[in-house]
Amino acid sequence: MNNYNDTRDRMKSKDPINPLDVIIASNVKSARTARGFTQADLAEALGLTFQQVQKYESGKNRISASRLVEIARILAMEASELLPTHGGQTTELPQQSAQSTRLLQHFQSIPDEHIRESILSLVKRLSAQGPSSQVGAASPNQRSTHGRAAG
Repeated sequence: MNNYNDTRDRMKSKDPINPLDVIIASNVKSARTARGFTQADLAEALGLTFQQVQKYESGKNRISASRLVEIARILAMEASELLPTHGGQTTELPQQSAQSTRLLQHFQSIPDEHIRESILSLVKRLSAQGPSSQVGAASPNQRSTHGRAAG
C-alpha cells in the first residue's frame, strides 16, 4: 500500500488524541497566557480564527511543525520550548511570574529593534554578574544614611 493513502485514511478515522499533542497544546496555551495574549490576539497574528487556536490548544487539531515555529516566533520564544520532552520526560512549561509577564509585555511594545537588542544585551550582562555587583545593588558601606537622624 502507498503511505499517502494510509495517512489519509488514518486522518479520516477518529484516532484518539495523542498525549504528546495534548502537552504541546497545553504548552502553547501556557506560553500564550503567560505573555498576555488572548486566543484572538494569537489568531490574528497567525491569520486564523480564534476557534482554530482553541482547537490547537485543546489538542483537537494537531499543530504542524511550521505552525509551531510561527507560534513560537509570535510569542518571542524558541519552538523547542513548546515541545513536550525535556531530558526524555514529558513536561509542561513552568508558569511565569507576573513580574516576568509585565516585563515581556513592555519589552515587546518597544518598536525599535536596536533598543530591544541593547536591553537584551544589558540583561544578559547583569544576569551573568553576581547580585551584589548589579546596578542599584548597594554594598553595606555604600548605603545612604538618608532619612536617619544625625547623632
